Amino acid sequence: MTLMPGKMAPPKLTTLGLQRCKVALCGSVLLLLGACSSTPKEPAWVENASSLYPEQKYLSATGQAGEQSTADARALANLARVFEVAIAETSTDFTESRAAGSSIDSRRQTSRSITTEATQVLQGAEIVEHWQAEDGSDYSLAILEKAPAARRLRNSVQGADQQTLDLLHYASVIAPNPVAALSALEQARQIQRRRDSVNRSLAIVSDRGINSPQSAADIEAMIRRALSTLEFSAVAPQPEMHGALQAAIASLGIQYQPESSYQLWGNLDAGPPQKLQGWYWLRGSMHLSLRNKDGVMAAQRWPIKLSALDEYQLQQRARDQLNNEIGSQLYQLLVSAGDSFRQDLE
Repeated sequence: MTLMPGKMAPPKLTTLGLQRCKVALCGSVLLLLGACSSTPKEPAWVENASSLYPEQKYLSATGQAGEQSTADARALANLARVFEVAIAETSTDFTESRAAGSSIDSRRQTSRSITTEATQVLQGAEIVEHWQAEDGSDYSLAILEKAPAARRLRNSVQGADQQTLDLLHYASVIAPNPVAALSALEQARQIQRRRDSVNRSLAIVSDRGINSPQSAADIEAMIRRALSTLEFSAVAPQPEMHGALQAAIASLGIQYQPESSYQLWGNLDAGPPQKLQGWYWLRGSMHLSLRNKDGVMAAQRWPIKLSALDEYQLQQRARDQLNNEIGSQLYQLLVSAGDSFRQDLE
């Protein structure tokens, strides 16, 4: 073959060279196929966290989501649920109560934020593992070391018990009057209810709680006795309000005494019913105050907004709302009046 000037002949591949190229090409294809066909192996902790973090030392929970941050949040939320039952059992306060026989009857209860209390219990929890599945799902593992959590919870329980003892001492020895004593007892009751939920959480992380020197039930019995020592008169411009005040006084176990130095005053401040689009509406507010010879000790006001198809039904609903709410409002009024006494002494 004649070469043209300035051009080089193409290199010739020998048989051995061709074989080597084929081997290299086949190897690359196999590697690519292997990489495409392999799947990420699920770590053991996804189904069994104790394989990495023994139950004797840790509480653990996993979370799954489409992105890592959400999986982290769900893992912590699932860890919080371990404590939710303990918190929920003692996370309600009565806001409307009356003495009924030998017990305080809660007629309406409001739930505390379980999430908030669980978050406090989870102080020290951390995300320790992540894994992404073939479908893109993210998994996270949250743990809480039991020993440090137990120390924190134990300190909280012991602190609550000391606060309770201090408040009970104030109520029985230092309080200048039964209203101030009642306020201290109510605060002690609330502390003990929160203390009970923390103590249940302590039992979860350490297998045992701390016996309380005073239970919430014991303190409620003290509250009933404190209420029974009070004597109130009642004043109101409307007969319905006056009757509601007397009923509220009786429902709490307080003695009604027209000549008492403690005067409970109430007023329903509302305009005439208005008819709009076939409905009758009543808007206004209810006022409640506790007074003595020195003036107003405490006062509360809350709005009303009612509707009905006729005026008679509207007035009935107004009376029902008044009777349903005034007992709760009276109790809160007494507690706030007692708070002012305690602040003056401090």
